[in-house]
Amino acid sequence: MNNDKGFIFNNSILLEEMFKITTSGSSTDNETTICGQIVTVKYKLTTIDNQLIEEKKETYPLGSKKNIPGFDAIIVGMKKGQKRKAIIP
Repeated sequence: MNNDKGFIFNNSILLEEMFKITTSGSSTDNETTICGQIVTVKYKLTTIDNQLIEEKKETYPLGSKKNIPGFDAIIVGMKKGQKRKAIIP
């Protein structure tokens, strides 16, 4: 689905199942993130047995970086202040 703000993935259930996404935290902001929007993300990548691979904070237009496949798909739909945990196979 496209709109004037960018791409919106319209099947959150598929993404949640594919990446085993759990979302926590609440937000007073009703706007969800979409591709093309400038976001600041603080993330931690770990192995399945919880060994740290990388921890970083970045600001970039969502969908513009070549990072781990699926990484941006996990961020799409989040609201400011929320946290997500996901498994990227």
